[in-house]
Amino acid sequence: MYEGGVRVPGMLIWPDKVAQPRATDIPACTSDFYPTILDYLGYSQSWGPRPIDGISLKSLIDGSMQQRPVPIAVEHYHGGKSSNRQIALIDNQYKLVQDQVGGAWKLYDLRAGSLESDNVAAQHPDVVAAMKAMLQQWEQSCDNSLNGNDYTATRSHPPRYYYKRTEPSKRLYVREFTLRGQAVQGSRAANSVRVKPGAKRVKIR
Repeated sequence: MYEGGVRVPGMLIWPDKVAQPRATDIPACTSDFYPTILDYLGYSQSWGPRPIDGISLKSLIDGSMQQRPVPIAVEHYHGGKSSNRQIALIDNQYKLVQDQVGGAWKLYDLRAGSLESDNVAAQHPDVVAAMKAMLQQWEQSCDNSLNGNDYTATRSHPPRYYYKRTEPSKRLYVREFTLRGQAVQGSRAANSVRVKPGAKRVKIR
């Protein structure tokens, strides 16, 4: 969760958009790739509202972004145990860290240095409270997605394709398929359907 683990340099090579070499200290993450591509393509979510992690980096690439509008949340579980969770929220200036569930919250001023040796949580309780609230909202959003609340069966969206090698039949845990042009309804109890050997493509409607 600390800078030596989660912060790495990134490089963008795009002569048509970045003519001269330059550097930025605005943080970004891989969750920003998808909204950035959508933005450059002029594409909008026409199939209805759905949460998207990350932001478009288009204004960062063209040089007009002055600071990141939305913080970056990071979560990690040691050994897959919920009690061993580490979580952090990284903003333009401050970073909030909790090393384990129920542990103390630490606040670091990244503009003062990246060594994270000076915990300033006691000096900025308002910043800690605001960033904790943001993390709680992010965690709730993750739980909603994990539980399927953001992806209802009545939604309308572009089809997603899954390609598989020719191999023994597999059980895929999704509700509805179109297999080689044939509509196949999976077991609602098991929420699954068996794909026959040799199937190359499964189209989820």
